[in-house]
Amino acid sequence: MCARRFVFAAALAIVGVLANPPTGQAAFLLQLQSGAQSATIDLDALATGGPGGGANYTYTFFFKEFAEGATTAVFTNLEFGGYTISATTNITNAPGSPLGGNLSLNALTVSRNAGSADALSLALTATGYNQPSVQQNLDSNFGARMNTLAQTTPVVDFRSSFAFGDNPFGGDVSNLATTEGSNFGPRSPNTPFGAVGETGLSANTGTYSLTNVVTVTGLGVGVSNRLDQGGVSTLVTPLSAPAPAGLILAAGAVPFLALLRRRSKAADPTAETPVAA
Repeated sequence: MCARRFVFAAALAIVGVLANPPTGQAAFLLQLQSGAQSATIDLDALATGGPGGGANYTYTFFFKEFAEGATTAVFTNLEFGGYTISATTNITNAPGSPLGGNLSLNALTVSRNAGSADALSLALTATGYNQPSVQQNLDSNFGARMNTLAQTTPVVDFRSSFAFGDNPFGGDVSNLATTEGSNFGPRSPNTPFGAVGETGLSANTGTYSLTNVVTVTGLGVGVSNRLDQGGVSTLVTPLSAPAPAGLILAAGAVPFLALLRRRSKAADPTAETPVAA
């Protein structure tokens, strides 16, 4: 189910370039929170390259491109609040396509360094979506696993939201925000866990924003205890989708996903290779 929805997310991005030529940049932000520390990173404002950072975060390398109807941003070794966030791929296809809007965070790896005990929250948001404008669904997906050698069992919380208007992080001018979520308790090492949600929405008459938030509490210290293979997708899909050649779209999405996978692996050469339990 997880793989199918990520293929669909990539298909949305591919269709977007056909139906929507590039428009003005909408907000595309990553917000980090751990204890009293917080940082909001404007993904549209950062230039490809590195190393770089802000007041309380650093990163080894940052890559961004607009291709196939979507903006993709990749961090290598993003250090914040005692955590290392590696191979994080962020995707938005704002303003969307006839098949819908897409906001995804893929290839997520989180490890905790010695001395950090506060929970880590990662919130990804994008504004400026306006398609589809018919009655629609909010489709959400989260999946991850703990490293094979993990000795701890953290709690992971996932939230995915839709809001009318162009306010980032779910701020809704019409008080009609819709949010889905799941809270995952302790999980055994290398055991996949995840959830899929679907909520009906009314027809959209203007712009909207999408946000997803992942919060990790109680993560053990070191890369052996890391959260691995994380993936989040927040999709807005019409109830009556057009009928393009679905197999062709899926086939076109596969190279797109493979490209992201290669970049993600290249971004973290020191990452351990999970061993089957």
